[in-house]
Amino acid sequence: MSSPTVNVVWALFNLVVGYLLFRVGEVSSGDPLALVFFFVGIAVISLFSSVNFAQKHAS
Repeated sequence: MSSPTVNVVWALFNLVVGYLLFRVGEVSSGDPLALVFFFVGIAVISLFSSVNFAQKHAS
């Protein structure tokens, strides 16, 4: 069983691949700065959550 942090990193990788497929398919042409903030926000919340759940799981 992998750690919560590894799971989050894997999920973020999948999210990026999904986004790249979304862009290559020319489905949307969004504002690049908004997308950067979106992905950074997801990454920060996910990593903080994984650390929090790892501490709860250890005790």
